[in-house]
Amino acid sequence: MLKNFYELFYKFEKEKFVAIGKQRKDLVDKFLHLFEKNSSYIDNIILYHLFTIMQKIFCLVGPLSVIKL
Repeated sequence: MLKNFYELFYKFEKEKFVAIGKQRKDLVDKFLHLFEKNSSYIDNIILYHLFTIMQKIFCLVGPLSVIKL
């Protein structure tokens, strides 16, 4: 997701903008599935931090769209 945001930042294309939203939705579903499936405390902490990083990257897409559009 970070790579896709990087590409979107330097070359804004509407298709990439929409793709990041779809990618986020897919990743949220995968994270939720892994949280339910996994019972290891350490693995859940790692998943939580990865999820947080993904959310923070996605939160940058909104301000970027305001600047570019």
